[in-house]
Amino acid sequence: MQKIDQNKNKVGNFSGNPFNFFGKITIENRFALAVLTFSFIIIWFFNIGEYKTYIYNYSLCLSLVGVLFGLQSFFYCFTQITNNLKAKNWFTIGIDTLFHLLQLILLISGVKELTQRTDPFNTILFIFYAAIIFFAQIYINKSYKLFKITIITTTILALVTSIFRLLQTYTPSSYLYLIWALGSYAILTCACILFFNVVKFSTEKM
Repeated sequence: MQKIDQNKNKVGNFSGNPFNFFGKITIENRFALAVLTFSFIIIWFFNIGEYKTYIYNYSLCLSLVGVLFGLQSFFYCFTQITNNLKAKNWFTIGIDTLFHLLQLILLISGVKELTQRTDPFNTILFIFYAAIIFFAQIYINKSYKLFKITIITTTILALVTSIFRLLQTYTPSSYLYLIWALGSYAILTCACILFFNVVKFSTEKM
């Protein structure tokens, strides 16, 4: 009888204040849930058909960049929404969700471009737009710890995007493929650094 009463109290507490219930979930469980949920999104990045070219593997490199940018957006947004649910900041929750969805749409569209053409300019352009939206998101949320690394990453992305745009009129050659690959490797390096900084920031804030 006492056990039944305890269960009723638990149900009553959850239905009365679900935010306290979610707040008691450990950080490890939250991130485990995040990884499992977002794994369905990752499938879209890789299950898109055959890449147009594998020269210097820059297509695979850029697809990994798309995954990392998508993951960092998800982890950051997951943390922000969790904290804003506790504070009942509904407007901020809506903005973060919108920014996250926009980034995913741009990243998935960008990676899909790798199956349609050898020129990676469109893919880089979509990733660059997603990076700008992510910077706007952390600026609105005043995540000052991420400002520096995000600005550096976005600047490098802008530089690579500009270079790729200038090279778009040239006929593909071994040298051009090499430049595309070097630019893609530089972006992947920046994406990895930014991703680990976002994960560190997210775990500390939770």
